[in-house]
Amino acid sequence: TTATPQSEHVATPPPRPEHLVFEPPAVPSGMVPAIIINDFIDEHAAQPIVDFLTATEFNDENGHSVKSFGHPYSYVGSKATTSPPIIPEALQPLVDSINKMQAEEFYKSYPELKKKGAAPPAVMATLR
Repeated sequence: TTATPQSEHVATPPPRPEHLVFEPPAVPSGMVPAIIINDFIDEHAAQPIVDFLTATEFNDENGHSVKSFGHPYSYVGSKATTSPPIIPEALQPLVDSINKMQAEEFYKSYPELKKKGAAPPAVMATLR
């Protein structure tokens, strides 16, 4: 017996779009959309941070590398210490910049809370 020849079928991929369109997800009611700031840290400020993080030993936590500094912070599955070391000097300028920006955005969105003396959210410095 001889085999019946089968026709070769080659799938043609769909046409590629000329440009990708990204629509950010809708912001849930009561939430403020993320703000992206390009070049938030310049190279001069970044180098000590990179040097410090490169030399830092991170802990393995559920498949993530984690290191905590500053305030205690826990989440489901965390093995974080209840008394993490203070925020290292190398990270302090970054934490200060983030907290300053966070406070400005918080009070811009909720000016009534500034009048009441409410403290804005602050970075707790858990690195993942």
